[in-house]
Amino acid sequence: METEPTEPRRLEEVMNDGLSVPEEKMAELTRQRALMDGVVEVYSEREHWSDYNDKWDVIKEASFDEIEYADGDLHVWFETTTTVQEQTRKKTFNHPAESKTVELDTAVSMMWDLQAESEVGVTIEAYK
Repeated sequence: METEPTEPRRLEEVMNDGLSVPEEKMAELTRQRALMDGVVEVYSEREHWSDYNDKWDVIKEASFDEIEYADGDLHVWFETTTTVQEQTRKKTFNHPAESKTVELDTAVSMMWDLQAESEVGVTIEAYK
């Protein structure tokens, strides 16, 4: 029997059974859980993003943005900026290659079903 999807609810609406956890604390708990055993996927419009950014450092340094509980899963969003080097001129016989630093907005989203044995799914998206 399939259940119908429910409308996303704020965490404080879900935790009305006497248990109250501040959103920032719950987000930090989810981040720590993701750092322990998260499954991380990275999407970037820049092909060499992973050469310049460590995904675990990005997760650690990102700032909390929003949290929501829907369909039995906790969704947490963080945001930060990352950088990549882009080649602006190729190396020639007489001149070295030139490059510039490009800043990218980076969104980190996490999804967890709040079960102790389950992994946290993490998606990192870097875009201009």
